[in-house]
Amino acid sequence: MHTQFYIPQVLITNHKEVRGQGDSYKVIEEGYGIYPMDEEIQVKKSEDGRPYAIGKINKLEWENNQTILTFSLVKLLGVN
Repeated sequence: MHTQFYIPQVLITNHKEVRGQGDSYKVIEEGYGIYPMDEEIQVKKSEDGRPYAIGKINKLEWENNQTILTFSLVKLLGVN
């Protein structure tokens, strides 16, 4: 069995982010993504959309061929 990893340069939520406590959000992606931790990263709602915010990934979990990200928005880039 081959496990594939990917290294995205942008966090794409596909409109599936769930608001947590405070200013945190959680999103689940298929596969195993290797994301920068505690660094600023652009956040987009869709692959071909424009970035709407700068975020910071606070927690990354892998299980059952999924990447679970907890992130916060550092700065909004425009009107949602």
